[in-house]
Amino acid sequence: MGYDTDFTGKIQIEPPLNPSEISYLRRFSDSRRMHRDTGPYYLGNRRPEENDTGVVDPNSPPPEQPGLWCDWVPTPDGTAIEWNRMEKFYYATEWMEYLINAFLSEGADVQAELKAPIVGRFYPPEFAEFTFDHVLSGTVEAQGDDPDDRWDLVVSDNEVQRVEKG
Repeated sequence: MGYDTDFTGKIQIEPPLNPSEISYLRRFSDSRRMHRDTGPYYLGNRRPEENDTGVVDPNSPPPEQPGLWCDWVPTPDGTAIEWNRMEKFYYATEWMEYLINAFLSEGADVQAELKAPIVGRFYPPEFAEFTFDHVLSGTVEAQGDDPDDRWDLVVSDNEVQRVEKG
C-alpha cells in the first residue's frame, strides 16, 4: 500500500548537463538513499539486503536528503529533469530543491564541499566534472491517487514551489 502520484512534464536545464553529471544523477535516482557513514553522495547497492557496506540505517535517508528514493532523473541528453515513472514518489518538491541546491546550481553544496572536503565523506569521481552552472525552469503537473490532489511543481531560475490546483 501507499500513495501514488503521477507527474507530467519536464524541468528544463540550461546549459545541458554533461555526461558525468547525467551518469551520476541517473545512478543517484536508481539508488536507495540510506543513511551511510560515507555520507550522502555514496551510491552503493540498490537494496540494503545486497550486503552494502557503511549503512548506518537502511530505513532512514541521510539527514540532508528528504527521503529514501529520488525519482527525478535527467533526460538522456541532459536538457531536462523528469519523473522516472517509479511508483510512490514522495517528497517530489523537496527532492527537486535538493538536486538543484546540492548538485546543479552555482554555489551548490557539493561545489563548496569540494573546496574543503569533509573527512571520511565519499566524493564520486564524477564530481570533478560537475560544472555547477545550471539554471532550471519549467512546470511539472502532478496528479495524486485522490482526484482532488492536483498541483504543479514550478521551477523558475532554480527556485522551486508547489502550486496547488483548485
